[in-house]
Amino acid sequence: MVINRCRKPADADILVPGDTISLIGTTSTRVDYDQIDNMSVTPQEVEILMREGAKLAPMMTQTRILRAYAGVRPLVASDNDPSGRSVSRGIVLLDHAGRDGLEGFVTITGGKLMTYRLMAEWVTDKVCEKLRHSARCTTAERPLPGSSSASTQQPAAATSGTRVFSAPLRGSAIYRHGDRATRVLSGEYADSSLVCECEAVTAGEVRYAVEALKVNNLIDLRRRTRVGMGTCQDGEPVHHPLEALSALASQAPEHPYSLMGEAAVRRWVPEAEALLARCGATMTGSHQQNHLRLTPLGKYRPCWLSPPEIVTREQGKPLAWRAPLIVGIEGFLDFQASIVADALQAQGIAAKSADLHLPALDRLRGNPSEFRAVNIARVLDLPENASALLAELTRLSAHHDVVILPACLGLDTPDAVAMLQSALGKPVSLLPTLPPSLPGVRLHQAMVRRFRQLGGMVMPGDKVERAVLGATEKALYTRNHVDIPLRAQQVVLASGSFFNNGLVAEYDRVVEPVFGFDVHYAALRSDWSREQVLAPQPYRLFGVKTDEKLRPRIKGVTVPGVYAIGAVLAGFDPLAQGCGAGVSLLSTLSVADTLLQGEVA
Repeated sequence: MVINRCRKPADADILVPGDTISLIGTTSTRVDYDQIDNMSVTPQEVEILMREGAKLAPMMTQTRILRAYAGVRPLVASDNDPSGRSVSRGIVLLDHAGRDGLEGFVTITGGKLMTYRLMAEWVTDKVCEKLRHSARCTTAERPLPGSSSASTQQPAAATSGTRVFSAPLRGSAIYRHGDRATRVLSGEYADSSLVCECEAVTAGEVRYAVEALKVNNLIDLRRRTRVGMGTCQDGEPVHHPLEALSALASQAPEHPYSLMGEAAVRRWVPEAEALLARCGATMTGSHQQNHLRLTPLGKYRPCWLSPPEIVTREQGKPLAWRAPLIVGIEGFLDFQASIVADALQAQGIAAKSADLHLPALDRLRGNPSEFRAVNIARVLDLPENASALLAELTRLSAHHDVVILPACLGLDTPDAVAMLQSALGKPVSLLPTLPPSLPGVRLHQAMVRRFRQLGGMVMPGDKVERAVLGATEKALYTRNHVDIPLRAQQVVLASGSFFNNGLVAEYDRVVEPVFGFDVHYAALRSDWSREQVLAPQPYRLFGVKTDEKLRPRIKGVTVPGVYAIGAVLAGFDPLAQGCGAGVSLLSTLSVADTLLQGEVA
């Protein structure tokens, strides 16, 4: 549905749906001829479009901007209006013989891309008239390449060997290429891997565009396939994390990685991998190049490290299996197998979903608040339940090449997945569920064990409620110790974000409750969140302000001997950016090194 202001032409007077996004436009400015190759979008123009667009659709005030672009359009003016708004947008055909005494000179101008064929017909008819050529023009009758009538009918399936393309992939290919889509939906199995999930662009479509459509640069590829034009555009995808640090510093100077500096991040990344290894936490991946991890929504997110039992694939390569079975657990609301299967089907993978029905879980199932991944794992890890689990999976997975389960195995038995895989005779992989996820719990347990081995003390169940900051000593008062303070020369704040009460949202401000450190947050409460639940939420960027040494401030003054690490820090969105665990690890190592070097002030 197109929304129009129904007024005389002006800025931002039309909102138009365009594939997976919507366009608001336009502005109009006269451009000098010598500047037509130097077009750019100004912040003022964006502001005008958003402000005026909100009068068309008020929800635009909460809408994420994906991109802005500008172009030059040749129009014939009959006045001196600098905006060009009064100039006709229609087609203008000029025969310069009668107008200017220039025989053999015809100009066609105005119009737009959607009228180019009509413009071609008009100017060709005029030239033929002047040449006394009377053949009938067939431009309007001749179909464009790929636009035969058959192309409007979607086939029930498009196959190549054992490969079946899902309806979304077929539909996208036919929408863009018409009856030539059969050339996109054929080829090697690798051609079915997705290059752009939002626009359902496959590697095969990219190959076809390069080989058959004379695409030789990324801009042409975008125009031919819409690759990279969907709603996922928060920035360029990162393949090599360390190489993106300089760009991150300019785009997000308050991000903890930017504050720490590129040299520090490069130093601590390999040390973080070594630390996890010393903790006994086996990981796959490397800081040299991201891989892609499958999420519980069936999407892929770039990752640096992943547990080996989690579903991953290398960038640019398809999933290793062609017919996965996604297995849910009856009554387990934190994991919906059908969502994952549907998403994989949209990527051209013949995935199916099913639910486990295990009587051993009936007691937990009757109490939804207790029916969580960790508790399910405690039941499924019991030896007496192994045979029932194996029998059910054997029955369900007969025609599948892999079983993908929610991460509800292996809490107390680390080799549970390997044992099940061996007995089942086919690969078994896991997908993490909502926090607290079992892989996260296992990693936490491994790091706590290592901390205690090195002499650290953990007081589970206690909570720091307030602190007194002295010149050389800090006194921490906890719920269990009441008036008996814990005293230290250095303190590291690792209290987490809102969900752990490391940050507390009051009506008109956000506070750090223990020390009262300065917190970054939006001044207007209405700017704390967006209506779209799955959109990046501004409040996730809120957190404690620090300097480059990760030392917090109170009223703008750095507090000596105190540091902040992890999710309590400002300037990053752990969900949208996928860097929560990385920030926690690297900020911890950075602060630990500072303390070991004896820097207190």
